[in-house]
Amino acid sequence: MNVVVHRKEVSTTFLCTTERQSPWESHRPRRWLTICELEWVEAVGDLRLPPPADTRLQQLMDRNTEGLLTDTERAELEALAKLSETLALVRATAIQLLGRTP
Repeated sequence: MNVVVHRKEVSTTFLCTTERQSPWESHRPRRWLTICELEWVEAVGDLRLPPPADTRLQQLMDRNTEGLLTDTERAELEALAKLSETLALVRATAIQLLGRTP
């Protein structure tokens, strides 16, 4: 997947173009066009788990290391870890679009 970002000096809009091919049409590229407000992309780049959720994730990871998790806690750990991973991927994409380093 190639991402091309065009910045206009007088505008606060990012124009993000991605080309993808569908599995059944690998010979023909499909084009997707996304227009985002710069402030929105910056806000996404700043996303993080709220402090109470991050603290809870750390507690659950510590309990997991010690082998003390209950089934309920294990499910909670899996959900928080998935949320944290998803936020990290979305945040990384926004940071890349902004041309910043993490």
